[in-house]
Amino acid sequence: MVICEKKRWKDNCWYDEETCLPSSVWSYMLDLMFTGHPDEAYDFLNQVWPEGKAGKSNFIHDFEKQLKERTIWPILEPVFTQINK
Repeated sequence: MVICEKKRWKDNCWYDEETCLPSSVWSYMLDLMFTGHPDEAYDFLNQVWPEGKAGKSNFIHDFEKQLKERTIWPILEPVFTQINK
């Protein structure tokens, strides 16, 4: 069982209201993103998102903010866009 504090991105998990995602979710999403599979990353999120729980749009916003501000994704995104055309 993953224990999450009620703050986003605290102690290796993301928390919003009653929804908690362990780091393994966003870590796998990052792996997919950085191996050229951004669409699959969001498909994975849709598969693992807890049924009936709110907050997915908040998670996506926070995930993309972290992705753009704390990784090299802004450099890689145009490359993957060209490859996937």
